[in-house]
Amino acid sequence: GRRSTPRGVAVSPMDFIVVPSGYTASSIGVTGRLVTDGSTTGISLPTANQIGVELFDGHVGDLLTIGVGSTSLASATLKIFNPDGSSLTSGTVTSAGQGVQLPALTQGGTYTIVVDPGSNTGTITLNIVRPLVGTLALDGSPTSLVLATPGQRALLTFSGSQGTYANVT
Repeated sequence: GRRSTPRGVAVSPMDFIVVPSGYTASSIGVTGRLVTDGSTTGISLPTANQIGVELFDGHVGDLLTIGVGSTSLASATLKIFNPDGSSLTSGTVTSAGQGVQLPALTQGGTYTIVVDPGSNTGTITLNIVRPLVGTLALDGSPTSLVLATPGQRALLTFSGSQGTYANVT
C-alpha cells in the first residue's frame, strides 16, 4: 500500500496499517482486509478494549455499505476513516446485526474500518457491498429484488413527470 503522511510517503507491497486517530498501536488486536462484494470476513476480538482494523479500497462516487452478517458482541462502534485519515462516518451495531451505510465516497484509495467493541468481547462478521441498481416502470411489471447479502441496499429509479402519483408496494 501507499500512505501519505505529513512527514512523507510510505510504500509497501503489503498493507500498511496506520494507527487510527484516538488509538494506540497496542490497542489493535487484529487487522485484515475486506474485498468489496466479496465474502464476509470474521473478526475475533477476545480481549476487552482491543480493536479490529480492516482495510478496503474505494473509488470516488462509490456507494457502499458495511454489512454485519453476525455478531456475538453486545455492541460495537464501527468508525470509518477516509484514505487521508479524516473521519468519514461511524455507527453502532448490536447483536441484532445491522450495518453502516456509507455516504458517497469523495476520495479514491484505501479506507480504514475500526471495530471498537469497548469492553465487550466476541466475534463479528463484516462485508462491503455495493447496492443493487435497477429501474422501475410506472404502470409496468413488478420488479423483484433479492437482497441476500447482509447490509445490501437497492437503488431504484423511475421516470415520471411533475404531478404524477406513484405507489411502491
